[in-house]
Amino acid sequence: MLTLTLRLATFFELAEKPELHQIFQVIRLPDWFGYFIGLVELLAGIGLLISRFSVLAGISPCLVLFIAQSFNVVYVRFL
Repeated sequence: MLTLTLRLATFFELAEKPELHQIFQVIRLPDWFGYFIGLVELLAGIGLLISRFSVLAGISPCLVLFIAQSFNVVYVRFL
């Protein structure tokens, strides 16, 4: 189920949806950052299916989400 969720999230991140990439302009991050996050989610979704990489694949989206949440806390505090 987690693999399916990560693949769907990847589809929306990598699709040329301007609504999803507007937030990166608001917080002054480059446009390619959204594609990087989508790539990490895609690789994590594939890695969860391979037992050799499952631990790393499980940790990588958690790390991305932790960094994103930390950035949001700091950014909102100073906004």
